[in-house]
Amino acid sequence: MYELLNEKRPTYVLHLPQGHDGDLLTAWTKELHRFLAYLEENFGITITEEALREAARVRNEERRERLKLMELQKQTPPPMSGLL
Repeated sequence: MYELLNEKRPTYVLHLPQGHDGDLLTAWTKELHRFLAYLEENFGITITEEALREAARVRNEERRERLKLMELQKQTPPPMSGLL
């Protein structure tokens, strides 16, 4: 199935280690490093730890603001209707 999708769009399937034996955290870390290399190679980018931390910070801030908006929308009537 993923082979067919890969014909239309670049596709990478993360393989999540399963089981109870061996060092699963090490296997998962290696898989994430392979994915990182795939992204950098296929998109011509460099992903740094600093950039990941900044992206997480921005995303968390966005999430907090959305939660504030959802709280406002609980009012009756809601302050914004979504209609022009």
